[in-house]
Amino acid sequence: MANTGERSPQAQSDFSSNGANAIDSNESTTASQIHLNTNAKIGFVSDFDGDDIPSGATINGIKVIFRGFYSLSFADTKITIGVSLDGVSGTYSSNAAFQNLTTSAADYNFGGDDELWGLDWTDWTDLSDLAIKITSDQQDASAATAITFINEVDAIIYYTEVVSPKSRVEIKGTLKVLSGQVTIK
Repeated sequence: MANTGERSPQAQSDFSSNGANAIDSNESTTASQIHLNTNAKIGFVSDFDGDDIPSGATINGIKVIFRGFYSLSFADTKITIGVSLDGVSGTYSSNAAFQNLTTSAADYNFGGDDELWGLDWTDWTDLSDLAIKITSDQQDASAATAITFINEVDAIIYYTEVVSPKSRVEIKGTLKVLSGQVTIK
């Protein structure tokens, strides 16, 4: 099965601060979502770089790699990932995946080589249309402040390329075998 390798988004929106750091390919910088209450915060990354998926290929799965952590909270912070194949304002997956973050930077993998996120990927090829919704949510109503830090978000798209039918070559002529030699005319 082919894959795109890790691809990076080129656009971001709706982070509390330093949103560009979530897409700068520098794992030592961070974007952040600041929670001053228990309301969830939502940010987006989109417009993924690189060559598009070959026309006619079958999408087998999408893996999202999120690197981040949380701080200033006495409660767990949960990250939920949603995927859209038609841009930031598009339709997001109904079966989003979530994980609780730790207080030190770590990689979190969502999806994989066989996760289609409940979306129909038929005829989808354009990586610039891929968007990821990142929802951070602290998990304790008594914790007033939390900060979710987002180091990087990348994606890998797994696909099967179209197999072209084998060519058939027709040769016209006669075949003579003389003393172990083959002559084609």
